[in-house]
Amino acid sequence: MKRILFTVIALLLLVFSLTACKKETGETQNNEKPKVEISEDGYFVVNGEKTEHKVQTENGNTGKEDDISVSSDGYVVVNGVKTNYKVDTADEISVSTDGYVVVNGVKTEHKIYTEPVVSATPGVVYDISADGTYAEVVAYSGTAVEVKIASEYNGLPVKNIYDEAFRDNKTITYVIISDSVTSIGESAFQNCDSLSRVTIPDSVTSIGASAFQNCSRLTRVTIPDSVT
Repeated sequence: MKRILFTVIALLLLVFSLTACKKETGETQNNEKPKVEISEDGYFVVNGEKTEHKVQTENGNTGKEDDISVSSDGYVVVNGVKTNYKVDTADEISVSTDGYVVVNGVKTEHKIYTEPVVSATPGVVYDISADGTYAEVVAYSGTAVEVKIASEYNGLPVKNIYDEAFRDNKTITYVIISDSVTSIGESAFQNCDSLSRVTIPDSVTSIGASAFQNCSRLTRVTIPDSVT
């Protein structure tokens, strides 16, 4: 009888040990390894849940072109390079004050992208259209290097960036165009030597000739399919 009892106890201990080992590997209870990927618009998706964090690679592009996965033993793999950071369903993923991904309190080398401008930028000059139905950007007299265009002006939607509105500006580096804008005029950002990044929303349907001509630092612009 004692031999049978000892055998049962030994089996229970073995089962407990195997269960603990499985948890340490970072596997979920249904043996599915955790999954880290990038959504079509460039956001981290962890175990199928889209986060608010947008990925940025070192060259400034969004991470939607990066290959981010999880190895068989539960480690994050970025573009084929296995990192030192293990992921499971219970992991806490956050962002440091300087924009780096933090996993379980450990700061990684991977930086995420967040919009640096959260409100409309002072100095953007707006005017009302001739028919009084919308507003448009006509000039910029501010000093901020990162500019966000407002979605409304005097209660009217901002729908247009007028011809040459930012032409020859030598200070702006980043422009966020609000999703109320439908058109960018001719030469709107021509000769903006310092401009390196522009966010063009899907609301934009037309971009005028020479809109970004001679913007030598602007090496990449994603033009949405909405532009005709």
